[in-house]
Amino acid sequence: MKVLIINLLLLALLIPVSSVKAQDNGVDKVIICHKAADHIQTIEISTSALDAHLAHGDTIGSCETPGVPEFGLIQGAVAMLSSGGAFYFLKKRFN
Repeated sequence: MKVLIINLLLLALLIPVSSVKAQDNGVDKVIICHKAADHIQTIEISTSALDAHLAHGDTIGSCETPGVPEFGLIQGAVAMLSSGGAFYFLKKRFN
């Protein structure tokens, strides 16, 4: 577990914080790669809608994150850690 956390923190340096989390009118927002039936697109959603999007296959972060391979859950963890949302992510995913 300790090795995983260290690796996630190291990977966090590869993801630009501004592309993962934004704030608008006091509402926390997250940038996700939204996967529709016929296309994918990068969109910004409220953190309250994140679980529903993750449940149908969307991933955290932009659809085109240069230099960062698709790691699914690991990429999402890194994105949340780098954006300051680690507690939210861990609470929702592991409790």
